[in-house]
Amino acid sequence: MNQAQPVTQEEALGILSSPMILPSLREIEPHDTDVPPTHIIDHTLPIGFKVGAIKTIYIAGPMRGYKDFNFPAFDAATAMFRADGWHVLIPAEHDRAMGFDPTKGIEENRFDLEAAFRWDVESVLRSDAIYMLRHWQLSEEATLEYSLAKAIGIEIIYQVGSI
Repeated sequence: MNQAQPVTQEEALGILSSPMILPSLREIEPHDTDVPPTHIIDHTLPIGFKVGAIKTIYIAGPMRGYKDFNFPAFDAATAMFRADGWHVLIPAEHDRAMGFDPTKGIEENRFDLEAAFRWDVESVLRSDAIYMLRHWQLSEEATLEYSLAKAIGIEIIYQVGSI
């Protein structure tokens, strides 16, 4: 794995003004301005860009067919990795930011699965590692994310009892 290289302020400004960045500004999570956000969903950096020594991990696992779309398992894994200093990308957090209510069905949420899958794939590509939640093999999407991670050579970490 390549070590992160420092970036000059001029290089960072050039990257942030890139056309790749501008569309992602629409993905900023809306929140109550009286309550500070607890996290930032950050897709403002191009693929392959590394900030300092912070590593990014994507959490993959089954969602459909699970109570609350398995969000509690994703949340627990997220808390564990954030406590260890990782920048964490998870579909559950992104879906919530897009207005998804895990207590309702996909149709009831009027949820755009295609857009969600695109975000998932982009997130795997931006990550240094992927964490496979228990029973990931039962999910077509998590299996695809695993295959992508394996193909691009990022670290694959398995939840105990997941393989």
